[in-house]
Amino acid sequence: MSKSVKLATMLAVAGGLAIATAPATISAAPCGACKACSACGACASACAASCGACAPSCGACAASSSASYRPVFKGIDGDKPAVSGYDVVSYFQGDGTPVAGNAKYSLEYAGATYQFASKKNMKKFKKNPANYAPQYGGHCAWAMSNGRLAPGDPKLSKVVDGRLFLNFNKNVQARWLKDIPGFVAKSDAKWPAIPNGASIGNQ
Repeated sequence: MSKSVKLATMLAVAGGLAIATAPATISAAPCGACKACSACGACASACAASCGACAPSCGACAASSSASYRPVFKGIDGDKPAVSGYDVVSYFQGDGTPVAGNAKYSLEYAGATYQFASKKNMKKFKKNPANYAPQYGGHCAWAMSNGRLAPGDPKLSKVVDGRLFLNFNKNVQARWLKDIPGFVAKSDAKWPAIPNGASIGNQ
């Protein structure tokens, strides 16, 4: 499928169409508290950590099935670094302005590659990735409130209560900012129901 067709599909999804669930790209990100994760009960009993974080640490998720990984947005073709290569730790430093990562400082975290601006930040992430990885696998926080996957723009971000959220575009973010608690509550409830290995779409 051409990139133009994929882009059209991506925009349609962000506009409110149903998500595609093709499991061609299997990746993962923290899914929040394990009690909210319907994918891997093994995590909860093994370490009571978030689903994505548990996979590389105790192996419970990985051992059950690679399909237990939660979907991470890795570009239209699914072959890009998570968060478009931005250093997720940088969102929690200084004024929160995101800094581009460097391929020299990269970590594989539950199926996705994260890049960092420094070795120090890479170590911080490695110590506790669930503290820094974006919510909903880096997909748009507003779209997730409707139970849909859409790209998250790393430059349209906001850290709320220690959690990193991304939005699709400025118009969507403006809508999301009007009721952050309400949209977050809806998204937190919808995220566990997103099929494991789901992607934005390839049809």
